[in-house]
Amino acid sequence: IRKDFAVDIQTNTVHGSDSPASAAEEIPYFFPKPF
Repeated sequence: IRKDFAVDIQTNTVHGSDSPASAAEEIPYFFPKPF
């Protein structure tokens, strides 16, 4: 997906966390709990 739709290395359509700790912080940002 990144290769097909990215403008460059910084501007792309896919995000991947660099560690499990980062993922634990980032998942709630992208997928907040419903109220």
